Amino acid sequence: MVDYLANQASHYRSGNIMLTMGGDFCYQNARKYFKNLDILMEYINANTTNNGFKMIYSTPSQYMDAVLKSIGGLQNKTDDLFPYADGPHSYWTGYFTSRPTLKGYVRDCNNVLQVCKHVEAAAAPGDKLGATSELLRLAMGVSQHHDAVSGTSKQHVADDYARRLAAGQTECEKLVTKGLKLKAVYTGTLYSCRLLNESYCQVTQDGNRSLSIVSTMPE
Repeated sequence: MVDYLANQASHYRSGNIMLTMGGDFCYQNARKYFKNLDILMEYINANTTNNGFKMIYSTPSQYMDAVLKSIGGLQNKTDDLFPYADGPHSYWTGYFTSRPTLKGYVRDCNNVLQVCKHVEAAAAPGDKLGATSELLRLAMGVSQHHDAVSGTSKQHVADDYARRLAAGQTECEKLVTKGLKLKAVYTGTLYSCRLLNESYCQVTQDGNRSLSIVSTMPE
């Protein structure tokens, strides 16, 4: 730990080092995690004379105040931060194109969610839609995680993101269908072709070739 701190210190102008602790899943047992941090900090602080470091719990504002007091000001960085690298020849660029189907599905589900919200908002207080946009709202929220839409999660996790989106989309399709019927805008049943990446849509395979276009945001 002391060697790590010394290496970090070599990259700082100030004598105040921000040591961010933790990572994915680290705080599922916060009591255990902070207990171990306390032990580590107590050991470092008990040997300050030898190692030259003192560790304290802090906040971003307290840290910045200490930095400004020690060096007087900060340099402005105006160039681009990308591509990010966390080691030699280790550039984080693949996520811009990884899992394109999931990326596209997240975008499509956002379109569905906006329609769902419009229909939901237009419903009268007594209308019984039989569904809500909540499930898709939650699924869209979690899909914005940096390991979700980025496509950097494990396969079974990516499958779960898609499953949640599909469940939310199904709920919203029920809501939109019922909402439009209540408003006498459309009396049929709405279907989504979710396998367009396979060029397959069962609804178009039967003899019914009629097409209805519904705008939830008319001018």
